[in-house]
Amino acid sequence: MVLACIHLDARAELVYGHDYLDVPGYQKPSEKKIPVIEFFWYQSDQCFELENLIDSWARYHSHDVRLIRVPIPFGNEEPMARVYYTLEASGYGDRFHKMLYHAIHVDNEDLSKGFDLVTWLSARGVNQTLFESDTHSPFVEKHLKKAAQLARRYSVLELPTLVVDNRYVTNLGFAGSPDRLYVILDKLLIKAKADRKAGH
Repeated sequence: MVLACIHLDARAELVYGHDYLDVPGYQKPSEKKIPVIEFFWYQSDQCFELENLIDSWARYHSHDVRLIRVPIPFGNEEPMARVYYTLEASGYGDRFHKMLYHAIHVDNEDLSKGFDLVTWLSARGVNQTLFESDTHSPFVEKHLKKAAQLARRYSVLELPTLVVDNRYVTNLGFAGSPDRLYVILDKLLIKAKADRKAGH
């Protein structure tokens, strides 16, 4: 019955203002793959719950899609956004992405304090000296500034928020359920391909 409901839902047309919004002043990406930006915050229960779904969706469409994770860098969210980009700068990339989610939401680790976080990372093989030297590096500062600009550009009010091909915005609030979000992402991908083909 659940599969049947999803199938029926998948045949329904997208509704502007209900399933997604357009981005004013669309800027066409230069790359062939369709960029899908995921705005997230590690401490968000909703981001944690949807991480596997979004990751699986992006992997399934990896021949067409490039998933770009953007941590929200405002207020209480800034420290973990800095951690995300510091790990990238330090050469650890995506290695710790799911581990950080698991530590916070499953193991109930309090990683909000710098000392506790560095200790936690060091115990898992991160070079403490390198990590601390990269925390305020030009690379990290540049990416935090860009993340803030993107969050403002796409008027991110709910996490996670997803932006397809720089032109369509959706989130769980629009979708109502994870299954419906998966369907919306599929349809926005199809829509983005069609728009590109038509030269829009």
